[in-house]
Amino acid sequence: MRSNCFGIWLFGLGLATMGWFRLGCSVRPDKAGSRARAAEPAAAANVATNRPVLQGTMQADASGEVVVTALPNAACRVYGQGKSASDGLAVYSDEAGDVSFQASPSTTDVVGALQLDCVDERGTSAKYQVQLTTTTSPAKHSPKGTYRPGLEGDPNALTDAQLVSRGFPPRPGAGSSPTACEQWLRLVRQPATRVTPRLIPTQRRNDVNTDIWAGYSTTSTGTYSQVSGRWTVPTTAGEAQRTDYSSMWVGLNTNSTGLWQAGSEHEVSTSKVIWRDPRRPSLTISLSNTYAFYELLPAGATQLTAPTVIPGQQLYVSLWIGDSSGTVNISGGSAWYYISNVTTGLFAQGSVPTAGTNTNYVSAIWIAERPKTHAVEPPYNHLANFGTLNIDQAYAGAGSGLLPHSSLASVPIAMVEPSTGHLLAQAYADSSKSDALQIVWRNFY
Repeated sequence: MRSNCFGIWLFGLGLATMGWFRLGCSVRPDKAGSRARAAEPAAAANVATNRPVLQGTMQADASGEVVVTALPNAACRVYGQGKSASDGLAVYSDEAGDVSFQASPSTTDVVGALQLDCVDERGTSAKYQVQLTTTTSPAKHSPKGTYRPGLEGDPNALTDAQLVSRGFPPRPGAGSSPTACEQWLRLVRQPATRVTPRLIPTQRRNDVNTDIWAGYSTTSTGTYSQVSGRWTVPTTAGEAQRTDYSSMWVGLNTNSTGLWQAGSEHEVSTSKVIWRDPRRPSLTISLSNTYAFYELLPAGATQLTAPTVIPGQQLYVSLWIGDSSGTVNISGGSAWYYISNVTTGLFAQGSVPTAGTNTNYVSAIWIAERPKTHAVEPPYNHLANFGTLNIDQAYAGAGSGLLPHSSLASVPIAMVEPSTGHLLAQAYADSSKSDALQIVWRNFY
């Protein structure tokens, strides 16, 4: 983390120990002892005025997190000079009013105003001017949560349902690879904090369409009920004066109409800001919003307000199909997620009913995507530059335990723009690790 940062003033305008245990596979011991943009804020019945001066922080020169405190439980837009709220970056505040996004300034000198417009669930609106200036304080954002201690004792003593009820993903079954068992055990031995996210339906959608995908898909036969993956959330960059998108996720796929997926979503918008000194020219900065999401087709994507994720942090996602208690069962009627910010120790866990969806999942996938945000596509969105994405702990299960993707005859998928033939992103296997893969960005469009 860089030490020189920006401060912000808003002026209201209206592993405990791990031992020898057998999880259906061999476990080595350690030392003894969890788009579309938001709807445009509608005309409000009440207009909040005379807002107090508020303060936040922004890390300089890297896509650091910005946190400002505004109207609680609100849908907001942040935008710069020459843009309207409808063109702004969609962000949301939590119950405390904290709004989080990322910004990349091209200078550490004093810069000027952004606009932040918010509307809460009751229709109350507030508009702010965001002033940026240098500071040495990093952003701080601490959502409320419930402490979950690490798992102690024999991990085989608990059923899947008991594990899930205590805030853990289910245990790898018999036939799982030793590394899958070891990594699961390391995960559950660590204490964490469970957060309850606000779930925000979005208009963003994903179809089973490789024009917008790059990554790996399994080809081994069977019906898949589990998939997992871990990656470092990338810093994304966009093109001048437009909004670009990318997302990274793991999923279970029917190869036709059904898909259960979760991961991180990235929206990047370049904006101009005004210098305090009007004689100086405007400065272009990059604003981005990164958040966790899940999606169960045919419904659209759902944004999770917690755990918050920012570039440089590590995200772990585990998905499975189970019954209402969390026991793995392809016919169980519930799509479960465990989404963890490994860096901060915050996680969310929950389920979505699968009634009315196709759950005949014949493949597991690990994907970088350019999300859809329009009712009719093509044309598709441009792909935000995410650089090189490294995914590990890429395991999936089709009834015989969790195995690394390379043991499931996985094949690469390249993202190609059909109108131009341009290669947008491509995937590579990691020859040194059977559970790892790499996806490399190539072009915006």
